[in-house]
Amino acid sequence: MDTLITTMNLTFPPLKQWVVPSYQRNYVWTEEGQWKPLWEDLMALTERVRDADLADADAEPHFLGTIISKYSPGYKRGGVINYWSVVDGQQRLTTVQLLLAAARATFIQHSLDQPASMLSGVLAEADQFVGDDGVRYKIIHKRSKTYEESDYALFQAMIDSSASAPDQGAVAGSPLGDCYNYFRGRVDTWLRSLSEDDRGDYATTFNKAVLQKLVVADIQLSQGQNSHAIFEALNARGKRLTEWEKTKNYILSLAVSTDDPDGDLTYREHLERYDADPYWRGRIDAFLLYFAWLEVPRARRQVSGRETPQTERPQTNRLYREFRYVGEHLYRGNRTEFERMLRELRKYADIYREIDEASEATTRRFSSYALKVMGRRHILRLSSLVPVLMILVDRLGSEIDGVLRIVDSYLMRRIALKGRYRDFDSVAFSLVQALCDADKESIPSVVLLRLKAIRGWNWWPRNEEVTAHFRNGDMYNGISSGRRQLLLGEIAEDMHTENPYRSDDFKLGAVTTEHIAPQTWKPHWKKVFGFDGSDEDAGRISGLVHRIGNLTLVSYNPSLSNKPWAEKKELLNQDGLELNRRLLRDIESRDDEGERAWDETEIDRRSFQLAGDVNRLWPDAEALAQELGIELPASPSA
Repeated sequence: MDTLITTMNLTFPPLKQWVVPSYQRNYVWTEEGQWKPLWEDLMALTERVRDADLADADAEPHFLGTIISKYSPGYKRGGVINYWSVVDGQQRLTTVQLLLAAARATFIQHSLDQPASMLSGVLAEADQFVGDDGVRYKIIHKRSKTYEESDYALFQAMIDSSASAPDQGAVAGSPLGDCYNYFRGRVDTWLRSLSEDDRGDYATTFNKAVLQKLVVADIQLSQGQNSHAIFEALNARGKRLTEWEKTKNYILSLAVSTDDPDGDLTYREHLERYDADPYWRGRIDAFLLYFAWLEVPRARRQVSGRETPQTERPQTNRLYREFRYVGEHLYRGNRTEFERMLRELRKYADIYREIDEASEATTRRFSSYALKVMGRRHILRLSSLVPVLMILVDRLGSEIDGVLRIVDSYLMRRIALKGRYRDFDSVAFSLVQALCDADKESIPSVVLLRLKAIRGWNWWPRNEEVTAHFRNGDMYNGISSGRRQLLLGEIAEDMHTENPYRSDDFKLGAVTTEHIAPQTWKPHWKKVFGFDGSDEDAGRISGLVHRIGNLTLVSYNPSLSNKPWAEKKELLNQDGLELNRRLLRDIESRDDEGERAWDETEIDRRSFQLAGDVNRLWPDAEALAQELGIELPASPSA
């Protein structure tokens, strides 16, 4: 290992090109974090160089930072150019290149041709030295499969077009383009602050400051040193690497072989998609966590030789360490296991995306029911349901509806009791482990028995619990409108489907939850509820109006909701939902004139009726077990 203190002239000399390996993360430097401080340092450095030149002295250089490089004899593109791999420092080198390109373009814009020409040699190779592929850039970012769609294709375009001062807006909208535009703007503003007579001299001084007085420490690795290990050791420097970036680098360190000396082949075949495809931006770390739930416990058991299920689930901030542990003990030196893991990674990434995009896809392999159940996770905010769905799709494919009916019953019954989820990640992780080890035929039994065995906050409610809660509980407060409307909407859809005279498919549309007897019941409803003016009666009725039996869905203007029953029933009749038609048809109570009346008896009756709908649509564990032929363990009291 050698360390050289080198200027930009010597960092970007003739016959030398930098190669940024595939495992490097994308460009992440920003204006406030790096560009602005660098520009301010360069302005101060330019003034020092100018003052030193006037005094016939030598200015002190400015240290930009450290880069780590390694000679790449295996990287051949033709011609006579030497290639050096950037182990660390691509953010610095790329930024300096964009700064120089921006300066050259702006100098041309101000007709400062000589200062502009001084920068050409550090931005591209001379024609006579370029290989057969025509690549002349001083930095080559490896992005082979989707290179034309990447920011790094834009990098080359900016270097090329800077020779003719392109319009700044043409490269906006990406981190690299924004960096280029930032320095275009700063150089232009600076030049305009000078008199026209001084601009040429200052531009020349600026070039001298950047090319001769801006220095980096270049740590050059020997051929025997593992560049991935060095990169890993440096991950805490600068902007912290994500778990994906660290894990990706580690995987590529495992891939290094005689046939794949820097892991590039493995990157292009297995990992590039996650960096190049915009879909994975913001999703890759979440997917990696769920893949770890599927992969790491199995690998750990194989390493330990024990069949005991892992109870401690991988955490988001420990993914790299999890993969490193199983990697060092299982994947390294075992090419078969390593390649199996890469195939599993791709397979589950495809499944994750299929689940995520299922409702938007033109061609689906899932039924409308499966899509509906999969979509429950959004309303319930149960992202940890995704790995459960991933393993089910992997094992069952499109034949997933039967098992999803079990999951659906569990989820919807918990909505019916306003159930909240505490540490559901542990429930999901445990279920995922059980499903990984189960044969295909036993999967329904595993899912049902696991969910039925849950105790504590995440239990699976029984029929009598649903009925008791609906008859006495508040279903308006303490539950999100999305969950409440999901429950009522599913019941409404079932009623619509059962109606033999329906004329169209069920479309719930834009609806809101409506109190039949309104929350502000006193103006018109005191007599209906037998209100005697006592605080006890007021409390009783206020609780009564929030029961499920007094709630429905409507599409009319909510401002019309505080009406007497005579007007309210007309609004419900005109609303069009079978849910409301049936509500009106089933009323048994009568007022003094013999008309149907909405009172406490009707709220109790309808609450009981809706409890029956829930218990029928989403059977409890015992009913589902009987229906599916699943044997339940004997009760302790039996």
